[in-house]
Amino acid sequence: MKTVQTILGQLTDPKTIMAEIRETLRTIDPEFFDAEVKYLSAASNLEKELGNSITPSVGEFLAAKEEEFASEIIYIGWQGFQLNMDIFHAPINAIMLRGDYEELHRERRLGTLPMAKKARNTINAFYEVLREKYRDKLDLTEDITGFYSYLQTAGYKIAHYFGFRLADQFLPYVIPGYVDDSVNTGYYRRTLQEYLDIDIDRLEK
Repeated sequence: MKTVQTILGQLTDPKTIMAEIRETLRTIDPEFFDAEVKYLSAASNLEKELGNSITPSVGEFLAAKEEEFASEIIYIGWQGFQLNMDIFHAPINAIMLRGDYEELHRERRLGTLPMAKKARNTINAFYEVLREKYRDKLDLTEDITGFYSYLQTAGYKIAHYFGFRLADQFLPYVIPGYVDDSVNTGYYRRTLQEYLDIDIDRLEK
């Protein structure tokens, strides 16, 4: 049996989470390719221009961006899982699926996540040095910022939906009498697919 730390690592490793979310978006969103290409080019150019000549380094900055986003994705995925469970115990909670996405994700709490806060400190320190000593290089970060803005727009919503769907599959093992609510799941799938204009059904097969 795998140790707790091994399992936790698989669930929370930023590089694994980023690889999964990027693979997911490649599968369902044709617009992702261009955003990713711009990001990779910007990251490469930033590394060539500054590399380890700045502290925090470019590598530390990019890793911190991954860690911040991965922490947020874990949190939002858990919100989806928890909402599914809440709806089972009190069906009136399904009204949340008809509300604002930011409220659905409880995004107001993102700033309090310990791992995200730690990563944000590195990001802020990088930008502070960049503004003080390498202001002419600030534009090299624009496509990196744009990439993560894109990831937040689509990734947050997909992570919440995946958490919700994971609960559909997992909760029968741990909650006696649990059955997934196909009406609410179907509604959530359709509205999210229409909102993002992406083919979520491809991930259900």
